[in-house]
Amino acid sequence: MLLIIFKIICLVGSTISIPVGKLNISKTNILHSELLPPDHIRGAHLEQDGDVNKEFHHEAFLGKLLDDGKLEWENYGGYKKLIKIFHQVDKNKDHKISHEELKEWIHDRITEHFNEAKSNSEKIFERVDLNKDKFVSWIEYKSQLMDLDLNSLNNSDQAIDEKNEFLREAKNWKNADYDGNNILNMSEFVVFLHPEHNKRVIEIMADELITPMDVNKDGKISVEEFTRLPGGIVDPEEAELDKQYQKERKEEFERDMDADGDGFVTKEEFCIYLDPRHFQHASKEAKYLINIADQDKDGKLSEDEMLLKYQLFTGSSFNDYVKILHDEF
Repeated sequence: MLLIIFKIICLVGSTISIPVGKLNISKTNILHSELLPPDHIRGAHLEQDGDVNKEFHHEAFLGKLLDDGKLEWENYGGYKKLIKIFHQVDKNKDHKISHEELKEWIHDRITEHFNEAKSNSEKIFERVDLNKDKFVSWIEYKSQLMDLDLNSLNNSDQAIDEKNEFLREAKNWKNADYDGNNILNMSEFVVFLHPEHNKRVIEIMADELITPMDVNKDGKISVEEFTRLPGGIVDPEEAELDKQYQKERKEEFERDMDADGDGFVTKEEFCIYLDPRHFQHASKEAKYLINIADQDKDGKLSEDEMLLKYQLFTGSSFNDYVKILHDEF
């Protein structure tokens, strides 16, 4: 599979210096990967590694009903769960889901993901704050990653230069450290693990993502720049994958990023795109789901229309919907 050009390649070769004890360790020694900033951000359009979140549609619709990112719904039982959700979304009980009802539901589900990430990050903070002083130092954090004795690492006053393996983590740490004292309080640590939780850091992320893609340096991204493939010889076996990749990127650009439809994404539009709490996402997602599933084109969803698009809403296959519709309706 081709390398995603949407990585934060502008950071490659740079160095982040954090003045704490020196740790001669690498990611191959990590014993507690659950302490690392997650690559996958539930309810957000973009992963932390810069790739498009292909699970966004059903994450936005289902919220905390997701179980570790996997839906284990059997066809017959699954339809009952989906119908139950339908009636929760249908606030006025007219057996139709309007755009406004679906928008409110999706925004609440995205907020669930956001709050869950915050809660989990606070639990990790309590775990890595070894001396319980309400702050976490880089060396405390790194020692927990490797399950090393903190006392044996505090003797060195040399700085860490994170050049390669821990570049992203070091960059996140620096961005989250608002007061520049090289230690993080709980709110800063949440932003370290989830940069999308802070508008100032979202702006930094936008700059870092735009820079490598902005080929003509006009300060904005065109659809051609967003879908551009890496240079070099294309493997014939990957040609179809490349075409699919470009197709998905183009759809993402036009549907979710280019708010004014002028063919370009500005920094302001990029910041909105990166912020999962912005109401625009819920509104656009509701419109997208209705457009796909609304067979009679009345601008609303019925129970049977939702069931007919079971996979769109749940991320799971649903092969027996004809039998289910016959039994239920």
